[in-house]
Amino acid sequence: MEGYWVGPEDPCNFLNTFLKTNQRLPQTRLSKVDFSRIPQAPVVERDIYEPITDALLKHEILPKGFVFSHTPAIEQDGTQLSPCVSLSLNDLESGSWRWDPMEMWVDVRLQDSMDGFRTDCMDSTLYLDDVSTPEAKETRRRLVAFALAQLERQHRTFMFSVVVCGDRARFIRWDRAGATVTKFFNIRTHPRLLAEFFWRYGRLSRTERGFDHTVENATAGDKQRLASAISAYLAKPDTRAVPNMNRTTDPAFPCYTMSVTSTNGESRQFIIQRPITSPSSPIGRATRAYIALDSAADELVFLKDYWRPVESNRHSEADVYAALVDAHVPHTPHVRMAGDVPQDSSKSHITLTQTLRQQGDLSRCGSLKAYRHHRVVQDIAFSLSTVRNSRELVAALRDVIETIAAAHKAGWLHRDVSSDNVMLDNDGNVILNDWDHALLHTSNTSSSHRTGTWLFMSAVLTFFPKRAQNLSDDLESCYWVLLYNAFQLFASDADHHIFDMFNFQDDNPTGSDVTGGSLKVSYMHRSDAPTFVCAPLQQLTEALRLHFKLYYALRGGEDFLELPAWYHNPTAAVLRCFDDALARTDWPPSDVLVAPLTPNAREQSVPLPPDVDPPHRSLKAASQIVASSSRERKRRSQDEDDEDSTSHPARRQCDSSKRSKTSSSPSEATRRSTKKPSTTRKVPNESLGLSLDDSDSRV
Repeated sequence: MEGYWVGPEDPCNFLNTFLKTNQRLPQTRLSKVDFSRIPQAPVVERDIYEPITDALLKHEILPKGFVFSHTPAIEQDGTQLSPCVSLSLNDLESGSWRWDPMEMWVDVRLQDSMDGFRTDCMDSTLYLDDVSTPEAKETRRRLVAFALAQLERQHRTFMFSVVVCGDRARFIRWDRAGATVTKFFNIRTHPRLLAEFFWRYGRLSRTERGFDHTVENATAGDKQRLASAISAYLAKPDTRAVPNMNRTTDPAFPCYTMSVTSTNGESRQFIIQRPITSPSSPIGRATRAYIALDSAADELVFLKDYWRPVESNRHSEADVYAALVDAHVPHTPHVRMAGDVPQDSSKSHITLTQTLRQQGDLSRCGSLKAYRHHRVVQDIAFSLSTVRNSRELVAALRDVIETIAAAHKAGWLHRDVSSDNVMLDNDGNVILNDWDHALLHTSNTSSSHRTGTWLFMSAVLTFFPKRAQNLSDDLESCYWVLLYNAFQLFASDADHHIFDMFNFQDDNPTGSDVTGGSLKVSYMHRSDAPTFVCAPLQQLTEALRLHFKLYYALRGGEDFLELPAWYHNPTAAVLRCFDDALARTDWPPSDVLVAPLTPNAREQSVPLPPDVDPPHRSLKAASQIVASSSRERKRRSQDEDDEDSTSHPARRQCDSSKRSKTSSSPSEATRRSTKKPSTTRKVPNESLGLSLDDSDSRV
């Protein structure tokens, strides 16, 4: 969240902007509110919040039905998070509290010094959260954790909260672009401001309080329908596994009915409960993926709910899929419905925080952008890790390359080919999913930032963050997806150190863009690369290694008499490697390891400096580390699209019971050779064929 706190906004302006009401303020009643019962030296938080809520109730500031709860009460939702005060529209009969019915929360800290934000507002070159004391950091951590917990269990376009630190209070408005924070005010000398906030809030409609009007609480019958459909699906003996599908009906999560509106105006209802993946930040794309029940068709589907960046050169995912269908691009998902979420007949849900940064009297903040609410409904697909043999994996990646080439011919670049986005249907046919980062490469505008998943990003993109992406980057990502899954799922003499090249990042002491890639290029140059037991798989991976080794040498300007013919048509060359391997007849029918080889983040084949955290699974997560020192916010893909680490959540959980077991699988000793891979040193970029200018965009 560093750099995404916008403010400090004047509290009165905040009220007039975000809590507008046509009703006349009860001036006399508001003026009578005081919090004089708060002791001068409170010992516990209750000493502060009880006098506040008592005074608000005494003067009937909120309409009937709104209830304050002093928490923690009896925590029942598994979050282990308890803000001091919660506001709900109706009393909870159980006497406990939960996040899902909560209107808002109030966090209370004992001392003024625990304020998480700056109190001097004159220097606009500083960030609002440029307060580095342990107490301030803890306050901000709590605010983010509470916001995330509430947003995970509710469907909101925005929401409000209040933070009180000693005698200071601030209002906060959250949406997916950031959080607007007010200047602090003294609750002892200006109690009316706090009273007016709650009075105005109580007079707003549900939509004006930030609730998504397209989502409603499900009936008991709908909840049972979803549970029955999930149980029946999981009982099917020949169906591939969907990670976390059994958690869909988690009773700790509320059940909802969600309306999805397609671009043609058609709307349908879907029953959802716990998402199979959730965001880890309250801002950004905030992707939530559901196994949902189509209420009309009585069929389980995959539903993705997220906030897409609004940019002039970015198309909605719904529009991209429509274009791919028109161009007859193969191996794309069967999309049933997709479109922006409507606010009313003429507008859709869009964030507001980004508009406030244009005001000149606010503190410095990050590069904020608008986000628009979007939903996609498609057939259920399965993780690439559910392949049943090595040939199925290779065939899948071969077809992905065909898809990338066809899309490129139609003008589109995927820009996020990853293990999470290469999926299978139940018959093992590949699906290249998640085209929400796609761009038209034929347009006059191009993305100034790379995007994608760090583990599978081309080496040149990891070296040059500002370089425009092209077809060759997506092709190379297919190679890394193949290797990553092959090392995990099939027998070789590699150990867990092999995964270091996927995660490795350079030390960035100045907080600049995250870079890496040297270990990937070093792997291309290795004479002792690990060997796969499966001969056709070994042939393919070795052919691709040599192909990309030569490709980088050619890109780097090494001396050759003439360029090979395939250089200007790399897709055909890569496809030939796949087709030659797939033509072999000695593929094993069932060779998936019973115990997959997994990365071990605690051990590194290349030691990292002591002040660098272990590698993360995505550039977005890595960027969060850099941002903590540089204060410049970046996303996992350097596209600033996402603050959460699960935009494309890992779907790599392996269910060995869903795979065929074979006695021909090599022994543990064969698979996990004790031979340690040769030490890989960081080689200067120039000697790896990466001396090209970072603006190079050759295909």
